[in-house]
Amino acid sequence: MSLSGHLIVDMSTPGAPHLALSMPDVAGRLIRGRGRDEAVAILPMVHSVCGIAHAHAAAAAMDRALEQGASAALDAARQALVAMERLREHALRILIDWPALIGGSGQPGRAAGFMSLGADLRGALFDADPFALNAQPRTAQAALHVIGEAEARLVDHVFGIGLERWQALADREAIRGWAQAASSPAAAFIAWLLARGSETPASAAPVGETSCFARLRGAPMIAGLESDGPLARSLARLLDLARLPQILRDLLAGKGAATPVSLLEESGMVRTCAEAMTARGALTYTVAMEQGRVASCAISPPTRVNFGPGGIAETRLAALSALPEAARLEAARLLVSALDPCVSWQVRAA
Repeated sequence: MSLSGHLIVDMSTPGAPHLALSMPDVAGRLIRGRGRDEAVAILPMVHSVCGIAHAHAAAAAMDRALEQGASAALDAARQALVAMERLREHALRILIDWPALIGGSGQPGRAAGFMSLGADLRGALFDADPFALNAQPRTAQAALHVIGEAEARLVDHVFGIGLERWQALADREAIRGWAQAASSPAAAFIAWLLARGSETPASAAPVGETSCFARLRGAPMIAGLESDGPLARSLARLLDLARLPQILRDLLAGKGAATPVSLLEESGMVRTCAEAMTARGALTYTVAMEQGRVASCAISPPTRVNFGPGGIAETRLAALSALPEAARLEAARLLVSALDPCVSWQVRAA
């Protein structure tokens, strides 16, 4: 059994895609019966993708259950680490995956500049484990320098123009002008999508989805496209990425919202649920603690929501039924890539 899981999307039958998603609950089994700090420390080792988000969501849920919630400053510093991980994941998808989708080569040299930012921010904010129960964050001054470095790399390697200027692109023609003028993998991919056309109209029907697009579809840049296809979803990823340096600064200035944590009571047992926002969507941990140890843990990753029964992937893949097979497979690969499952995946016709 794979520890990380796998997704197979079978498009053999038009209008009836079959999604086979395997996501073993290795982490949930490993942390049951363990104390709070030991359980949280295990999670980044199990989850190589978004390990910081897993540690944060678990820590926030367990701390609430133990009635030892983090201070506002500690919560904000931990959220900043999650946001920097989100920034890295967006950048890797754009610089490595997007060129390959249009027949080019990934840009590992450019991508490498984003790999160390998380560790740099952690070193600027914490002397020791940031998710330990007694963790204490430092002042934010050194962290602001790391955020500035992240923004400079985004400008140089992803957007080609300033982030505020890019966010001001409010319609298709402005986006087209940027895509044609800028020299970056992001601009090349958006230009290719614009030339390709064939965007699906936005669906108003409620479906299971947690993603950048679901959160940002009301932004003028996204709403004006009136679509929920690969172009709109790719621009939503870029918009989330462009906003992250300011989100990071706001968190460290005490202007961010607290981590969402709630209490759930079922069958006489009280559980706590906490959420961390990743590049792929909302990750939630629901835990119960007994005598300081994990009694139960349910993890809901974005991939399970987006690719589960009745989710956005199944719904939108079914809508591709009118396309010839080759076009249907290409559109399916673009959609799956845009939804970005956190497991290896394959689209096939047989």
